[in-house]
Amino acid sequence: MASGIHHVEMDLPISVIWNFVKDFDHWAPLLPGYVEHWKLDSQKSIWKLQGEIGKVRKQISVQVELTEVQAPTFIAFSLSVIDYPCSGQGYFTAAPITDRKTKITGSLEISAKGMMGPMMNSVLKAKVPKLGREFTERVAKEIAQRQPLFV
Repeated sequence: MASGIHHVEMDLPISVIWNFVKDFDHWAPLLPGYVEHWKLDSQKSIWKLQGEIGKVRKQISVQVELTEVQAPTFIAFSLSVIDYPCSGQGYFTAAPITDRKTKITGSLEISAKGMMGPMMNSVLKAKVPKLGREFTERVAKEIAQRQPLFV
């Protein structure tokens, strides 16, 4: 299983972080390769993503489901690639450092199965850590850009 975890400290209170990450409509568009998404219900959505594996560009659809929510510190999700034996999970955590400073952590794990699984997993091991870092940093940047300055 390929995995990546990344931490970012933000000069914002945990409530501001939570108001953003509690709704996947806010962070779905920040995933590298994002094309579009739509909700199936309050817990499930389909995300259309485009990516490259070697010289091949491919568009995939991924079902994302919120699996656990513990406001205001934790939100977990599972993901399953539609029409391909590839799945994974991830989470965001928020931990207050002070009243106005919060550490956020983003984690992502993805694993491929089937005949192409071993080859895909070797590619994923190189890509998932970078993907997790980029995604977490984009979420942090978007949260910061949406907020007025805290004095």
